[in-house]
Amino acid sequence: MAPQHMNKKWSKEDGQRLIKLRDEDGLKWDQIASELNRGPQPVREHYKKLKEEALVPPDFQWTDELDQKVIDGRRQGYLVAQIAADIGLPNGIIIRRTRHLRDKGLIQNVPRGRPKITFTDEEDEMILRLWIAMTSDSDISVLLNLPGKTEKSVRDRRIFHTQGAGVRPMASEMYLKLLAGYGDKKRTWTANDVLAGNFTFGEWKDWGITPLKEDCWKGGL
Repeated sequence: MAPQHMNKKWSKEDGQRLIKLRDEDGLKWDQIASELNRGPQPVREHYKKLKEEALVPPDFQWTDELDQKVIDGRRQGYLVAQIAADIGLPNGIIIRRTRHLRDKGLIQNVPRGRPKITFTDEEDEMILRLWIAMTSDSDISVLLNLPGKTEKSVRDRRIFHTQGAGVRPMASEMYLKLLAGYGDKKRTWTANDVLAGNFTFGEWKDWGITPLKEDCWKGGL
């Protein structure tokens, strides 16, 4: 069961302390997580959110016209980064607005009853690269906007590759090699690198990295 602090709401004071611990005190993410009694990933995600919100002009307001740009962009299959560049806002702001519009029923999820969802190797790799770069399942779904893929299907696919990642008895070879490569300064990447396509699909196969478990899981849904 996940620790209770993982779902604890952020107050304004928590956010201010987070910024101070990171920007002024220079603490590492695990140190900040310990100070705030939270997990490292929620800490990083909230820090990113606060930094993005700081880039938004104080007088900015969402209008029907801007909402329609988001709606049309998502319907036409544009990436969050493309919509964000068009509107002039950080990616995270568009992600959160997309969720808001989806909750209001203005952006439709993939209908139920569709045929079995399949993922290409390229889609798998983008999902795993974003996950390893500390991007949440819900953000991965919105950022990639994969045709015919629901947020749940993206999460399930990520779990398919990373299942048992704590001791890695069932993790896929793709995940294990990407995870090892991420720790290499010459191979590491950011979420923005993934979205911009600043990598070569399938290059992990030639990295010569031996997974921690040679009998790592290979298969498909």
